[in-house]
Amino acid sequence: MVLKDNGMAERSLTATQAGIQQINRALTDRGWSRENLADQCGCSRQPAINFASGKSVSKKLFVSFCNALKLDWETVAGLKANVVIEPSPDATPDIAKLVQTIRAQVHADIKTRCGKMRVLDMEQPISLGDIYTRVNILKKLSKNQQPPKDEWLKHDPEKFDRFLLGQVHQKGVPGLQAVEEHRQLMILGKPGAGKTTFMQRLAVLCNEGEFQPQRVPVFVTLREYAEAKGKPELQTYIQNQWETCGIKETDVLEAILETGQALILLDGLDEVKESDHDRVLKDIKTFTQIQKFRGCQCVMTCRVDALEYMFDSFTYVEIADFDKDQIADFANKWFTFRQDPRKTKIFIDKLNHKDNEPLCKLAVTPISC
Repeated sequence: MVLKDNGMAERSLTATQAGIQQINRALTDRGWSRENLADQCGCSRQPAINFASGKSVSKKLFVSFCNALKLDWETVAGLKANVVIEPSPDATPDIAKLVQTIRAQVHADIKTRCGKMRVLDMEQPISLGDIYTRVNILKKLSKNQQPPKDEWLKHDPEKFDRFLLGQVHQKGVPGLQAVEEHRQLMILGKPGAGKTTFMQRLAVLCNEGEFQPQRVPVFVTLREYAEAKGKPELQTYIQNQWETCGIKETDVLEAILETGQALILLDGLDEVKESDHDRVLKDIKTFTQIQKFRGCQCVMTCRVDALEYMFDSFTYVEIADFDKDQIADFANKWFTFRQDPRKTKIFIDKLNHKDNEPLCKLAVTPISC
């Protein structure tokens, strides 16, 4: 709560640091930008930006924003007890301070490598936040959900291929929730399902302190690592990344890893060349199973049809196809960015047309939209 100089109490409020984390988590879960939040509450863009940044806004708008996000406004404002994200058990004050120092040093690198994406025929990359759409995760792999072969013949032969590849009907959970629940997670997905985009989003959110702010984000494109000069081991490759950010001391990385303060993001196992495959698999297995590093969070991605090796310590999940709401959200962001928002309705109408079944099958993966 902010007391203004004229003595009028409770006319404006600010979010605490923990409240800001709640706000940004709620925005991410809904796939909203701060502009979307402003639209929901019928106000201009700036108050929503101030609200999500911990700056002062009127109490009326503060409460309205919290209600839209289904948050308790008193908790967000720090007026009553809140559940605070605690650092890892091994995070002594010195380690917690070291984490913040290293986060600041890698911040620009993560923002540069993960904050933008290039889409289709665009001449320039675009901000990830402009196009990102919330991802859902299936806890049961689709390949394990296919019906017995004697059931196939009961379906219309003309729709046989769709049945064989068909949508798995199970309820997904938000991507961030799935990551929170597992220390070591393998995310599978069809081509174009958004695996890399999701991993970049994790890195950016962690980098901005909006997701697991007690950890340092480490983003590794596995093909680049596999083809790096000198064929370094994974830990050495990460150390080399940090050196470009001005972190020269090798014991710093060791300390971060040993105390579980790293969010390790290993993207694109399926893109590693066959000639590098065995070496990379062995190194990842060794790195992720080192007992003293087991406190770290590790997320890896691979195409669902390219998985040839199972990591015993990892939980396997799959990115769900976009549902109708996600398709509409992605289309709206896409056409808005292309400065032609009118096409959103045209696109959605075409999807809903009974003769556009092939287009619907494509639209469930974001790269096809």
